[in-house]
Amino acid sequence: MSRLLRYSLLIVFFAAILAIVFLQFNTNRNIDRLVEGNDEVLEELVLKDDLQILHTNLFTLESKIRGIIIKGGKVKADTLQNEFDSVNLLLQKIILAYDTIKAPPVNEFVSLVTRKIAINKTAFEIFNASGKTAAEKYIISSKSSVLTDSIKQKQGRPMLCTTFWYAN
Repeated sequence: MSRLLRYSLLIVFFAAILAIVFLQFNTNRNIDRLVEGNDEVLEELVLKDDLQILHTNLFTLESKIRGIIIKGGKVKADTLQNEFDSVNLLLQKIILAYDTIKAPPVNEFVSLVTRKIAINKTAFEIFNASGKTAAEKYIISSKSSVLTDSIKQKQGRPMLCTTFWYAN
């Protein structure tokens, strides 16, 4: 074999090895990015589940309070305290898990839910202290239904989810 052919084969061999190394490096990098993306999607799905549970618990609590007010019977404050605590704990879990997100929609959602919890608690306390009529007047004057609609609107969008943030 001629010397030129040997050197050409050697150069082609090293070029092929470099191409293989480059492809392997690029593949590993893409796999790492894919795994990171899957982790983000998984976190977002957990968040969506937490938001749905919060939504359900919050409006179940509101329905129970309204039912108690409509029936008009006296109920101890401890009766619903576990449910208030459950909603607050879930809200705190969402806040802590996504504390790094400082976007206005997140803060607005948390503010709406906090206000809704406060309105429900106050309505229940007014009912126990002053009776059915005072509690009904408070619920009407607090515009609780407007707040409920705002929460439903915010909860329906993935406002906390980073990957789908601009989708809606």
